[in-house]
Amino acid sequence: SSAASDVYKRQEKINIEIRQSLQDYERTTKRKLNLNLASSCDLLLSCLEGQIQSFVRSKFKKDLSGSWDDQWNFLKKAIFSN
Repeated sequence: SSAASDVYKRQEKINIEIRQSLQDYERTTKRKLNLNLASSCDLLLSCLEGQIQSFVRSKFKKDLSGSWDDQWNFLKKAIFSN
């Protein structure tokens, strides 16, 4: 369907943006990611999708910002080298 196609295209665009951002990080900092690029990208995209699904399940009432700081700190340690 057209809606499914639009969702897929948006997900792919987000995936590309995340991948490019991670590549920029490696290039500008001269540091490698703790996980390979594909795994890092997949992890971040999965977390974003989970947040969106949680928000939808709550009928758009859940405050996602409350737990995001803790989750982002965990993800940063998993993905980025110190």
